[in-house]
Amino acid sequence: MWFAGVLGFAAILGTAIIIWALRRGRGARDALQDYAEAQGWQTEFVPATHSSSGMTVISDPNDTWTLRVLPAGNGCRYEWVCSSGALDEGTAVLGPPLPPQAVKMMRSGNGMGKAVLKAGLKHTFGALGWTPRDLNVDEASANHPGGVVLASDGQARAMDALRDAAEVKMARVGKGEAEQPVIIRDTDGLRAHRVGPLRSMNELRDMVALGTALRTNFKTETADWL
Repeated sequence: MWFAGVLGFAAILGTAIIIWALRRGRGARDALQDYAEAQGWQTEFVPATHSSSGMTVISDPNDTWTLRVLPAGNGCRYEWVCSSGALDEGTAVLGPPLPPQAVKMMRSGNGMGKAVLKAGLKHTFGALGWTPRDLNVDEASANHPGGVVLASDGQARAMDALRDAAEVKMARVGKGEAEQPVIIRDTDGLRAHRVGPLRSMNELRDMVALGTALRTNFKTETADWL
């Protein structure tokens, strides 16, 4: 019992040290740069302005993705971005599965309930560093175990190839709803966003692995319906 408590305290302490380092500036930059170089990646440090937070932008010189790491509350916000998988128009967003109570609310026929649910989902996505435009909750995906979809008119199926991806399921394991990734497709391409503490530098590797795996699945699977 006491051993588990010690491990738990160590994990919390380790997280706190990493977050403290990220907020210290130069020491955190050195740590991120060293880790990125070990993976064969490049880093760029964008200073904060009066309208935006500072960020670290990580990229692969042999690929087209970027990973932005920004401070967010007591943790970080991760934004993996790639131009692959762009839609001709509109936007589709894949979030975590809805709890049973939310599904019941959506299907109750109560317009106010649907409006409250949609507002809640938008707030969640906004906290991840991206505010959806005028999207609608796809009721067909309300109780889908792969997640709920918000989409522009005509784009509700844009997440079909990604919703059941094993990588998305694995990325959700062991994370609370607030830390689970949100996947976005729009005219700019494919994105994966997540918030949470940076418990180790391997979290960066895992976020890149999620994005690149989804991109691969997208390229091979969406041809079935496009």
